[in-house]
Amino acid sequence: MFDVSPAFIFKMYFKDIPPFSKKKRDEFPDAFSLVALENWFKRQDEKVRIVSDDGDLKNYCEESHTLIYESGCQTPIDSWN
Repeated sequence: MFDVSPAFIFKMYFKDIPPFSKKKRDEFPDAFSLVALENWFKRQDEKVRIVSDDGDLKNYCEESHTLIYESGCQTPIDSWN
């Protein structure tokens, strides 16, 4: 899965690094997906927009130079016009 280290994901989990938080401990699918996307797009030297209303995804994206968080579809659509 694009060189996603389970050790890295567990480190995120135990340190409450987004997408994990004290109130949301079951974010393993999100964590693997985000890290895989980030790794792939870094290798392509590209950025990708993540559209979600999930605050923990937003927190993760804010620390990334590759993932751009959008809370809805309107902003990305407007930027293409």
